[in-house]
Amino acid sequence: MARKIKRLHSSSVSFPLSADPGRWEKELEWWRGLGINTVLLQVALSGSGVGRRIYEDQLRARIDRFTVEEIRHAKSALKRAGPLLGLLKTARTEEGELCFDDLGEQVERSVRTYIETLRRPTLPAHRPGEPWLTKGVLGLARPLRASGRSWRETIRALHRIFTLAGHNDIVTEEKIRHIIRKERGRDSSFGSEGPASPAVVAWFKKEAPVSPADWAWWTGTPQNASRRGRPRRRKGRRVVNR
Repeated sequence: MARKIKRLHSSSVSFPLSADPGRWEKELEWWRGLGINTVLLQVALSGSGVGRRIYEDQLRARIDRFTVEEIRHAKSALKRAGPLLGLLKTARTEEGELCFDDLGEQVERSVRTYIETLRRPTLPAHRPGEPWLTKGVLGLARPLRASGRSWRETIRALHRIFTLAGHNDIVTEEKIRHIIRKERGRDSSFGSEGPASPAVVAWFKKEAPVSPADWAWWTGTPQNASRRGRPRRRKGRRVVNR
């Protein structure tokens, strides 16, 4: 079973808040209430969006290579089977009846349908992992846990934020729960840090280590629209979490 791939639009990846400003502001206010820097949160979500796009491009390229090979093989098999198909279509009994009815037509039609199916851009229903999601979930779970959220609250919050960011076709609470369960099995101390822990302390600072120029580049705001390259980081200037 296969499904068509839902591609992320570049605008939703670069600045997901534009999708639903009202819901986003309400959600970000909730994160601010925990003391979490929402500038870093938005950068992390943008990074996850870019990661997903790269992952899907790579997956599509792998599938395309496989598809081209399969189409070539199917066409070659159909060509080699030409004499047999001709026999199946034309062999008749002494009474003039077709010996194999429409079997030849069925076989040829099935192969051609298979080739057309291969030509359609699809991804497997069960994708072979979502590394971009794993990285994003684990990265955001740490500050949520450090803020005092339970695992249940953490999973729900992650599901809300990734859904708002446009990943609702992939992300479910069960997937998030599985990612966290697997990491906790690997590292029993995961999620036990406090706000002052080096692993999460940056998330609880009022100022995020992101310059205004970099933030404009990440979000695609007008002040950076005319610049093609990534701006140089400006020393001594930081974006304040509002």
